[in-house]
Amino acid sequence: MNWNYVDKILNKYFLTYKDKQRELKDNIQGIFNLDFKYDKLFNKANNNDISRFKRYLDKNKEFIKRNNYIAYISAKMGNKGKITYDDILKTMLYVEYAKFETNIYENQFDTFYNISEYVVNSEIEKVERLNPKKKRLSWTPEILLAILLTPNNMGNTWQEYTNGVSVYNAEEIYKQATIDLRKEKPLNVDNNTYREIFKKQQKREINKKLADKNDKFMGQIDNEDNYLINQEKLYVYLYYGVKKVQFKAVIDDRTTDVCENMNGKIFDIDNLTVGENLPPLHYNCRSYIDPYKIGD
Repeated sequence: MNWNYVDKILNKYFLTYKDKQRELKDNIQGIFNLDFKYDKLFNKANNNDISRFKRYLDKNKEFIKRNNYIAYISAKMGNKGKITYDDILKTMLYVEYAKFETNIYENQFDTFYNISEYVVNSEIEKVERLNPKKKRLSWTPEILLAILLTPNNMGNTWQEYTNGVSVYNAEEIYKQATIDLRKEKPLNVDNNTYREIFKKQQKREINKKLADKNDKFMGQIDNEDNYLINQEKLYVYLYYGVKKVQFKAVIDDRTTDVCENMNGKIFDIDNLTVGENLPPLHYNCRSYIDPYKIGD
């Protein structure tokens, strides 16, 4: 398994993510420029502002519907009798993150698929001699999509996972904005406080080596990719009739005790459970399975 190749693909995605995040920051600054005031934040908005807000929601409905929670909040605004400026600020931040989530999804999928093609072809070369008469496995985007729709080691599908991160990130910006408004400080995405928030959000997306271990969403791409890699390996092994697999941990100063204890153990392929003996065993686990004694 050439992890350097995988890291190269992930680094390419990270550059794309940073470009998309710059667009997100510009859109958030546009919201900040609407001149919210803390002393009016919880007052009912005037009719003109409410009308503009509802047009904004209607304009972005295709993005909103992709995130179940944000879709619920937006629909709630349509039926709410008293819409405050706080409602407008918070909901618009939610929507901008829903847009960002939608815009970045294609890049996420392409990243996962490029890695999956490499993994699947590498594993086929290892095991296809077990069943040489079997037609070579054909890997398709539809197979990857089906795996993405299964719960990962954290118990969430990829969409559920990204939905949660979008809401979490939007609320982080909202909380800082209300603090700044209360202190009568200008809302500026380029000041040091917001820069640190956006940097933290980058680390939640990718780069587990730098992520805060206490952050529940750190390195989400890295975590999902490890889940997918092991599912892809399992898919190939089942197709070609592999009977047993060996658990392999990446041994270095970041290896967890649970993975180090599992390193080298052999399991029947029909008795694998994600989180128990099929990696990932924990968040941002780097362990993987390999076929055991091909030909036995």
